[in-house]
Amino acid sequence: MSFSLQAGVNAGGRILTILIDAIRMTGAFWLRYLEIMSTFTFTMAPSGQFASTFGYSAGIANVDLPVIWNPGVFEHLRDSYKIVEYENKLTRLGDILTVQYPIVKREDLDSYGEVLVKLAHDVKDNAAHINIGPLRGAFRPCSIVDVMTRSQVEYQFLNYTRHVDREVEILRELSHMLLQHDPEEKEFRIQITDTAIGGYGAEHLAALLSRVKAGHSRYSQQQWEVNFNLLHDTRVNANPGKMRGIASKSIGGLKFKVQLHEVPDLITEDYDGGLGLKFEGGEIRPCSERGNFVLISNNAISLVQSDDLKITFDELFTQSVTDGLIMSDEYKQVGDIWNQSRLK
Repeated sequence: MSFSLQAGVNAGGRILTILIDAIRMTGAFWLRYLEIMSTFTFTMAPSGQFASTFGYSAGIANVDLPVIWNPGVFEHLRDSYKIVEYENKLTRLGDILTVQYPIVKREDLDSYGEVLVKLAHDVKDNAAHINIGPLRGAFRPCSIVDVMTRSQVEYQFLNYTRHVDREVEILRELSHMLLQHDPEEKEFRIQITDTAIGGYGAEHLAALLSRVKAGHSRYSQQQWEVNFNLLHDTRVNANPGKMRGIASKSIGGLKFKVQLHEVPDLITEDYDGGLGLKFEGGEIRPCSERGNFVLISNNAISLVQSDDLKITFDELFTQSVTDGLIMSDEYKQVGDIWNQSRLK
C-alpha cells in the first residue's frame, strides 16, 4: 500500500489533508493509514530556517537564496534514551559490547546528516510531480527531507519489501499511485528516494516503471523523467556501478537519471526498531521497541538504553543535521519557527 506524507506545521492543514485522503480510503486501509501517520508524521517538525551563505553581501541576503529547515523532535518525545558511559578507549570490554549490541558511530550520524542536507536540496530542486519512497529503506531519509523542506516535498510511500515475491501486488499499487498523480501534461516528472546496497531493488523498480508506462495508452505520448536519489554506503557488497547503470535503461519517452548520495553507513536501513516499521503478514506496520545499542564517539564507547528506538534515532539524526547546519560555513540561520510548529 502507499501512504501519503504531509508533515507540515499547520494542524488545520494536516486535518484537511487527512480528511481528503479519507475520502479515497475505507475500512482497515484507513485505520492503517492513521496508524502510520501518527507514528511518523508527528514526531518531528521544522525548527530553524537556514539560508545558503552563497549570495550574501555585506550581511544582506540576495533574493531567492536556497532555504532549508533543520528538523527537531517534539519536546514531549525527547529524552527517549539514556547513555551509560563505559570506557574512553577500545578495550576488551568494549570489544565484547560491540559484539553483543548493534554499533552506531557518531561520525557516521554526522556524515549522514550532511548528506541529508544535500538530498533535501536536490529533491526539492527536481520539482517532481510525484515523490515515491519505497518502504522500508526510504522511511527515515524521506521523513527528514519532508521536514527539512517544510512539506514542499510530499512523499507517497510504497510497500516495496520483498519486491521480487510481491511483484504483481507492487505493480498494481504503483500503477494506481502514478495514475493519481499524472499531471496530464506532456512531461511527467517522477522521483524516487531510497537506500540501496546492491542496486537490485532500484533496478527492478525501474523495470516496473517501464512496464507501467508501456501498459497504459494514456502515457503513450507523454515524456517521463524518472530521477532516482539513492543513498548507499561503502560496505564491500555495495554496487554503485549497478545503480548508475539504471540510466542506461532509458528508452524513447522514458528517461532515467541517477543521483548517488554516499554515506559511511546506512545505520537503520534494515533495523525494525530503529525505523519504527516491521514487515508482517505482507504489510508494513508501525512498531515501538525498547532496546540497546553501542554508540562510539571519538573512540569512547557508550551503551545507549532506549525506551523507543525509533524516537531515539529520530533524536540522533535530527541532532546531527542541526549541528551540521549550525557549524557549517555554507549556511546562516535566518529564522526560528519552532514555536509555530511544536505540539502543545
